[in-house]
Amino acid sequence: MKTKSNLKKELPILVVVMLPVLFILIANNQLNNVAEINWIQPKLIPIWILISIFIGVNILIYGLMLFVQRIDPKKKNYEAFESSFYKIRFIVSLFITAITGLFVASNIGIVIDELKILRISTFVLLAVIGNYVYSVKPNWFIGFRTPWTLDNENVWRKTHQFGAKIMVGFSIIGLIVSLIPQKEGIGLIVFFSIIMIMVMIPIIYSYRLHKRLTTK
Repeated sequence: MKTKSNLKKELPILVVVMLPVLFILIANNQLNNVAEINWIQPKLIPIWILISIFIGVNILIYGLMLFVQRIDPKKKNYEAFESSFYKIRFIVSLFITAITGLFVASNIGIVIDELKILRISTFVLLAVIGNYVYSVKPNWFIGFRTPWTLDNENVWRKTHQFGAKIMVGFSIIGLIVSLIPQKEGIGLIVFFSIIMIMVMIPIIYSYRLHKRLTTK
């Protein structure tokens, strides 16, 4: 009974993970043998290799996120943020599937600025995750796992509350900046800079907070 319930719960994510197979069936006759991606080397990649990588990564991440909560020493804590974790897993799978669809669409002749849409999609993903990360409880795999958050539950809680705001705020900034026309090189620098800032601020915050609390 529990197995049937778990399968019913996982079905929406499994459908999203396998959706690229439907893309392939629909566009099969129109697919070119290679995909041209101007911002990586080599620029020409066999389309089936590219699609297989995306599908494989999606399945791998889905499996890993199911697996980690079973082996985590703090696995009981997952029950406290089960709903948020499920939504995070769903949105990550949806993101990878959407990117797969993006490259399939580009390959069959639909004019798309892949790099721009990829940047926009990433910031939307991070903004959505930021809405759920505040409720993540201490664990070894999900969230801002620094030596200081893992050492102190109060530091963990405050860091995730603060980090969630940083993720949403900087994702909105990144989204706005991504909509502004810019050269590919500059766009990539800005993209990675915003993500780096988004990651570093909560890490620094957790260190300073832990230091303040432990020196009292």
